[in-house]
Amino acid sequence: MMKFTFSIALTIGIAFLSGCGPKYVLHDVKGTVTYNGKPLNDEGCSITFLSPTGKDATAKVAPTGEYLAKGVVEGPNTVAVYYSNPEAAKPRSPGEKAPKSTSPLRNLPMHYADPKTSKLTVEVAAGTVYDVDLKGPTLK
Repeated sequence: MMKFTFSIALTIGIAFLSGCGPKYVLHDVKGTVTYNGKPLNDEGCSITFLSPTGKDATAKVAPTGEYLAKGVVEGPNTVAVYYSNPEAAKPRSPGEKAPKSTSPLRNLPMHYADPKTSKLTVEVAAGTVYDVDLKGPTLK
C-alpha cells in the first residue's frame, strides 16, 4: 500500500512540475530605434514585440534610441513603436488633468503604434539585433 501511495504522489508531482501552459522559447532582443535616421532623443518611447500566440514583450527606448527587450518569443513577431507621455504618470490632485506633452515624439505617425498596422516585423532567435528606422514627416 505504501508503494502505491508513493507512486500516486510521484505521478501527481511530476504532472504538477511539467505544467499545463504552453511552452515558449524566449530570447532577449536589442537594437536601436531611430526616426528618419536620427535617435529619438526623448523619454517616453517604447517598443513592443507581439508573437502570433499573442504573448508580448515591451521595452523602454532610451533617448539614444537603444533598447533591450527581454523575454521575446522565438519566431516571427510583429512590432509596434509608440510614445507615452511620462508627465501623465506623475501624481496630481484629484480632478487635475494630465499635462499635455511638449515632446515631438507625441507626433510619431500613428500606424507605428499598433503591431497590426506598423508593417514592422522581425524573426526572433538567439542573439537577435533589431534596428528600426521609422519614417515620416519632420516631428515638431
